Amino acid sequence: MYFAYYDLLNSYRFLLSGYKNMSAYSSAKAAVNQLTKCVALEYADKGIRINAVAPGPVNTPLALAFSRNNPEEAKKYTSIIPTGKFSSVDDVSNAVVWLCSDLSVQITGTVLAVDGGISAGNI
Repeated sequence: MYFAYYDLLNSYRFLLSGYKNMSAYSSAKAAVNQLTKCVALEYADKGIRINAVAPGPVNTPLALAFSRNNPEEAKKYTSIIPTGKFSSVDDVSNAVVWLCSDLSVQITGTVLAVDGGISAGNI
């Protein structure tokens, strides 16, 4: 039997931590988390899966430029990542592909952290 579904993929960062002068940004990210859960419940009976991806630090051109220009700051930032390194773009996209595949048909309402273990409580 063919089972149609769609995934709404959103990102948020460090939902459980507060940041000074970041109230609007952090509130919006928390809202994405709750929206993901609520919409997942609303559409589950239609075979539509709703999930979010929460990437941590990712090796993008901007991050690489920051690391080159601020090596000491980059070292401090990397030290909070349990795996000791930024994720690659492929790490994040592989998680998205997995969530969209038939390998995750029972996954809905989940926020999948792709953050090298940061959300496990290292900060």
